[in-house]
Amino acid sequence: MRYIRDMNLAPDVCYQALASRDHRFDGQFVVGVTSTGIYCRPICRVRCPKLDHCRFFVHPAAAERAGFRPCLRCRPELAPGLAIQAAGIASDIPPALSEEEASS
Repeated sequence: MRYIRDMNLAPDVCYQALASRDHRFDGQFVVGVTSTGIYCRPICRVRCPKLDHCRFFVHPAAAERAGFRPCLRCRPELAPGLAIQAAGIASDIPPALSEEEASS
């Protein structure tokens, strides 16, 4: 339970959602697979990993901090409810420069 301490979901519930590709859990957590080093959304269409290889995270940023990279198939870093803006950290990111500021 150490990987999902901020959630009310148990690892067995997360794994069941992953194994059944339950759309109700999309945006609630991501799963990091230790054998591949990739993290996915629970609805990803790849083969379901063994429970021993799964780590569950509340947010994609937590999975990336743990050393996982995003799946190129399901794009978990862009999932609804899990984007940077939804995480409440968008204010910490400096805005992009406008063309006028970049040219000066």
